[in-house]
Amino acid sequence: WLFYLIALFLFNHVVWDTALYHQQWTGNGSFEKYLSIIRKMDILYYALSVLYVPAIIFLIFIAFKIGMLFINETIPDSRIFKIAIISSIILYLPLWTRVIWFLIIKNGYISEEVISFNPLSITYFFDNLKGMPMGAVKAWRFINLFQLLFILFSAYFIKISTSLSYLKSCFFVLITYGTGLILMVAIRLVIA
Repeated sequence: WLFYLIALFLFNHVVWDTALYHQQWTGNGSFEKYLSIIRKMDILYYALSVLYVPAIIFLIFIAFKIGMLFINETIPDSRIFKIAIISSIILYLPLWTRVIWFLIIKNGYISEEVISFNPLSITYFFDNLKGMPMGAVKAWRFINLFQLLFILFSAYFIKISTSLSYLKSCFFVLITYGTGLILMVAIRLVIA
């Protein structure tokens, strides 16, 4: 949770600094009031991260647990939970990549660059990202190389905990977690 929270804080307060918020400001009302509302929303995100991270871990645990029922493998729940915790760290790397990119590598960026920067995601293959609703961009952003890394990493731990080969473990994670990922992207696209 702390790994995610630190990245979220750095992104919301250092990458999205006052100058970027000023670029986004429409000029209606007081800028100080606008910034105050944004910072209050940031605090809400930090508070909800206490629930968000365990929810992600729990959903991964449930996906793996249900998958184990279908393949007739038994792993203690504590082991599945550990796999979910350790592997979930990879899912927060895109946020860290964005933080590192804009704090260390990219100088003089504007708000549009921050909004459209989706590290190693499928959105690089889309021609007109600016014409797409922001909700759709955020949905497609979830399909990225970090997800593949998550699958490979989780599959390794499934392999050493079961009698499955590494290839079958990759297929297992792809089916269990991958189905949930596709459902999440589909729901976000419908909402967008």
